[in-house]
Amino acid sequence: MVSLMVVSNTNVVRPSLTSPGAFVAATPSNVGRGAGGAFWDNESADQTPADMRCNSGFYATGNFSSVCQNQTGSSYDNRGGYTTYFGDGASNRDATAFSFAAGFEYTVTLKGTYAGNESEVGYYTVTPAGANFYTEVPAWSGKAVGTPVVINTGGRPWGFYIRNTVLSPTGGCGGTSYYCSEAEGGYSSVPYQQFALFGNAAGNGWLAGVEDNFLNVLPNGSYQDSDYNDYMFSITARELVEPSVCDFMTFGRTQIAAVNGDDVVISGNAGGNSPQGGILGNFLVKVGNAQYNLQNISAYGPITSGVFSGIFYPNARRIVGTTKEGVKVEIRIYDGGEPGRVDDAVYVLIGASTPLGANGTDLDRGNIQYHANCRGPRS
Repeated sequence: MVSLMVVSNTNVVRPSLTSPGAFVAATPSNVGRGAGGAFWDNESADQTPADMRCNSGFYATGNFSSVCQNQTGSSYDNRGGYTTYFGDGASNRDATAFSFAAGFEYTVTLKGTYAGNESEVGYYTVTPAGANFYTEVPAWSGKAVGTPVVINTGGRPWGFYIRNTVLSPTGGCGGTSYYCSEAEGGYSSVPYQQFALFGNAAGNGWLAGVEDNFLNVLPNGSYQDSDYNDYMFSITARELVEPSVCDFMTFGRTQIAAVNGDDVVISGNAGGNSPQGGILGNFLVKVGNAQYNLQNISAYGPITSGVFSGIFYPNARRIVGTTKEGVKVEIRIYDGGEPGRVDDAVYVLIGASTPLGANGTDLDRGNIQYHANCRGPRS
């Protein structure tokens, strides 16, 4: 089944939490942000006296100079195609935070580099504990123009990062040396926003420009500028197709002590195709003295959002059923390896109640087992 989400600015680009930005028309010049231009609309350290059209706005809109310095590969040939930029504050001139939503598969291609520094460049995702997990793309760091990467983080949003020896080791996201596109500080305060985002006219493609230096405005004699043209990435998104799964899970007498003192026990199996149609399996959930018997399973499959979703839980499944009394029960179970009581995890939702907490918990006893093979008819 194809996702019903539309690939557009509205549901792909995740704005700042404190200062949500907007896409507005990009009209590049070198007027400078202090004189009424956008945060990227400054003279560039890469410009020449013969042609000063070297900031990322010129690159995005296509009116970029062919003689800008520090060009790598076919950077100049890849210019153009974007009409708007993402900003906030007065007249949208400030650099606003952004990341990209879960639920899509992204193709990200290094389109151009005009970088004087050497940097580590890649993307981050958010771990279940709320910390950023950084993945370097060595070809991007090596300025290999034209290198595409497919990013599919499952149930977790993602964004770009950059780090090098020039940028402050404490001025990035979370006070680290990693500078992230989710930075809330704009161009004037920590955490500094080293990224500019441009959009195309259709609202379904984007260009991210990266600044690898301090966000100072020329002239300063140190080639510390704010042109955001050092690395430039195109981003496209496509709707995910939900996979047809025929695996199954078994879980035997898994037991957890709940917060209120009641033991929670789940047991049963789920997954695969019933010869009569529907999903094979049944399961039992006990919370203290209350029992919930689920003979008919209405939903089984990978977890695309919320608890136990994303790349950190490859063998997690969501199972839903309704008791004969009409109580809806959902369990999410994760097979993290052996022994189960160390690495497996479970989440329970009974009506609106989560007896194991909003994020689930590890097992005290028992085992959850993921089986990759199909059972029952394959269609």
